[in-house]
Amino acid sequence: MSGPRYSVIPAGAICDPRLDGRYDLKVLGLLGTHSDNSGWCYRSQATMAEQLGCGRATVQRALDRLEEFGWIERLAQLRDDGATSVNAYRVVLDVEDADPPASPVRRARRPMSGRGPARSMGGRA
Repeated sequence: MSGPRYSVIPAGAICDPRLDGRYDLKVLGLLGTHSDNSGWCYRSQATMAEQLGCGRATVQRALDRLEEFGWIERLAQLRDDGATSVNAYRVVLDVEDADPPASPVRRARRPMSGRGPARSMGGRA
């Protein structure tokens, strides 16, 4: 066994209401799990369907939605004889945020009515 595998997917995809939470996110995670160092995954739809316990058409619909909404790129692969081969997929991680996150601000806690340092609810000082 080669150890644990991880998948990196765009955080925005998790909350995207256009995606089907049952399979779109599973397919996206599976692509991220099997990506090479350049970010491309060369998994067949049949293999993905078998791994996810669903039909190939379900995987195909998920891939279509993910591509339509910009979460993946698809690259058609051709064999030497000109026939189509397994597509390559890349999870799109480099989408620019419309509004960059604000810097975190640390606020000092005020002492509670002269009783010493502030305490968190239910915690000990």
